Amino acid sequence: MPVEPNSPEAQRLPVDTTVITQTLIRARAVLANSHPLPRPYEVAYLTGHLCGHIRLLLEEVKPVVDVMDHGTTGWDRMKTTYDGARSVLDSETTHGLTAATVRLHELTRQCGFLLDIVTSPQAVGDPR
Repeated sequence: MPVEPNSPEAQRLPVDTTVITQTLIRARAVLANSHPLPRPYEVAYLTGHLCGHIRLLLEEVKPVVDVMDHGTTGWDRMKTTYDGARSVLDSETTHGLTAATVRLHELTRQCGFLLDIVTSPQAVGDPR
């Protein structure tokens, strides 16, 4: 069945897991190899990309969380992951390089968790 051009399905951007994985690899390398702190432009660049990736991944994960049996261990893990990512994404922009680096670290963690759900749903309790 063809998708209508103005339907919500047609408006959603596809999740490019390869690009997200590459961003995560770069963010982890920057965080691991920058002493004492990464360069401000690297933090800003990666933060922007990770926020965009998290927004896309949250759109993929929300329907999964919504249909799971509430109160189960799997649902609790998924809901906690979803809420944690949403909270980090919604947190205010930080001032100073140290605070921005801490936020980058948390965005990297949360993006990795969401990517795991999207790429390996059975591993995290999704019955799909």
